[in-house]
Parts: sequence; C-alpha cells; structure tokens
Amino acid sequence: MPTTIATKLSTPTDDQVAVIYDAYRTARMNVVYYGAKLGKLQSFALWVDIVIAVGTSGAIAALSIWNAPGLGAFRAALAALTVLLVTIRPLLNLPRRVERLSKLLAGYSASANALEGVVLGIKASHAVTSEDESVAEVARKRLALAERDDDPAPDKALLNQAYEQVDQEIPENFFWWPSVAA
Repeated sequence: MPTTIATKLSTPTDDQVAVIYDAYRTARMNVVYYGAKLGKLQSFALWVDIVIAVGTSGAIAALSIWNAPGLGAFRAALAALTVLLVTIRPLLNLPRRVERLSKLLAGYSASANALEGVVLGIKASHAVTSEDESVAEVARKRLALAERDDDPAPDKALLNQAYEQVDQEIPENFFWWPSVAA
C-alpha cells in the first residue's frame, strides 16, 4: 500500500477549520487593502515626480506656449508647486513607505496563497491532513509577523472596501463545514 507524506486526520471540527478559514480571509483582506494602498501611494509618487520633472525642465520651460496670454498665473502656480514638492519630497519618504507596503503585501500574499491551497484541499477532501496543519501554522505565523507592521490607524473606508470585496470573493458558504456535512 503506497504511503503519502500527508496523513489524514480524523474529521475536523468546525472550530478547527474556522481558524484556517478566518486566517485565509484575513490574509486575503490584507492583500486587497495593502494592494490598494500601495497602488495609491505609487500613483501619488508618480505624480510628484511628474510635477517636479515638468516644473524643473528647461526644455519644457523654453516652449513658446508658456508665453501665451493667461498662462502666467498657471506658470507661477506650477513653479510654486514644484518648489514645494522639491522641498517636502525628502520628508514624504516615499521610497521607504513604498518598500514597507510592498513587504506587507508580499507577506500577506504569501500567507493567502498558502492558506488558499489548504482551504481548497479541505473543501475537496473533507478532511485536514497533517500537511494542511503544518502549512496553515506557517502561514498563521507569517500573518502574525506581518501584523506587527500593520497600519496603526488604518484607512477605515479602504478597509471596509477590502472587507466587502473579500466577502464577495470568498463568502461563508464557499467553505466546507463538518457540522453541515454530518
């Protein structure tokens, strides 16, 4: 009789699978949340760079269109905005913030992907293997590490959007529950 690495455990309880399912949904919600935050921050950083590039470019300043009537106020506003952004850009520390969000997103993504495999395995086999338990435990530890660097004051609107998205992607009835199957 062939042996497998993953040994089947007895049928799990709702509490056992709920821990895995909650971790999966939490990880997925954080993937959505930090993915959106990172996207917004990268867009903001891009616009800061564009305004600075346009405002400091001698080639653009030399264009004759800038001498057109009515653009004097716009030119002055662009110059002021450029000076402001060049001055505060180091204080914004955008590269460090992008790096932090990227690390959080990567950690939550790795956990979500690992837990998704476990969840799909449970759903297909109606059991939790020792391998499932091991993978879930590693993923939950990775979640705990990522949570240490979570936003101290999260964007509540963005968090609610992430929650709603995950609730639609992975509704409660998606999961296999031992008590329902019994």
